Amino acid sequence: MFANPNALINRPLGTGSGGIGGIKAFAIAGFHAPLKSYLVLARGVGSPTFTRATTATVMGYAPTANSGDPQILLTVAAGEARFTGARRISQDVWSEFFADGTPIPDATLKGYLSESAATNYFLNSGAPVTQTITLNPGTYTTWLTGAGTITTSAGTATATGYGVASAATPNVIVVTVAGTVVFTVAGTVTTAQVENTAFPTSYIATTTVAVTRNADLLTYPYSDGANISIYLEVDYVGGGGSLMLTPVAAGSYLSMGNGDGSTGWYASGINGPTTGVHKQAISEAGLNFKSFADGAVLGSSAASDYTGTSNILTIGMRNNLPMTGNIRNVRIWQTALPDATLQALTT
Repeated sequence: MFANPNALINRPLGTGSGGIGGIKAFAIAGFHAPLKSYLVLARGVGSPTFTRATTATVMGYAPTANSGDPQILLTVAAGEARFTGARRISQDVWSEFFADGTPIPDATLKGYLSESAATNYFLNSGAPVTQTITLNPGTYTTWLTGAGTITTSAGTATATGYGVASAATPNVIVVTVAGTVVFTVAGTVTTAQVENTAFPTSYIATTTVAVTRNADLLTYPYSDGANISIYLEVDYVGGGGSLMLTPVAAGSYLSMGNGDGSTGWYASGINGPTTGVHKQAISEAGLNFKSFADGAVLGSSAASDYTGTSNILTIGMRNNLPMTGNIRNVRIWQTALPDATLQALTT
């Protein structure tokens, strides 16, 4: 069913004046995690470790869905990875095909959904109704499904950013002094979420109490070496990371992400995209870094505080920064690929 996870391809690259073509480069990546419907490596060695101590939801296809059927909100068990846009056959079993055998369009298979922890404070025990909720200092996002709106207004809390949330536009408020906030429901609201994040994450089902969804954590054993190139495709919703190589010794690390307001690759000083669908890559030759996204060179930097060797690859949150997004097609080469190749791969 799956490609052999132990089939490690290790061939010389050969740069040449024209660099390496995109298809050839993909073919000789020593590590490939497709992450469209399963966690097993298509190329490389090492078994994935995934944890999330709570249930969670994702938009995908029901077990009997055929081509033309709509995606629905799926609830998945604790400890089960989620794949946005795939068909969930049963626990831990997802498919890239509809029940009638038709392939699910590649653009629909957004990939492995990685999210940080979040709590939904809005109670959905029936049809959502106006509620007064006590919130501690922090940033909160209100969002909903349906045709109605939710208007935030002051109770006893001191906060900024009060406004109106709709299905198209979330509302973010920042509570500076703990207290109550009023959430006024108007029109037809199907589900509502008031969560302690700066951006919407997946729906967290509640009834009569607030509910927390724990973070997704996906890792692979990996050792990087002196030179490295990494590629991935990501659909960012918000937050600060997508991939991290953690060193054996505590201290520095090498990571690729969406620019959390400081760096894209740690220690490189190169920011990446912040939202949306992107193809990204980075190369490291010694301590010289180059970052690429959407066919362009984002920048280059020399850094002295990353000294390799890494022993674990984390796909998702970077250094425990909040993050929500879909990641797929992670590939790693034990060499610094030519700039032209990485630009071609990210186009």
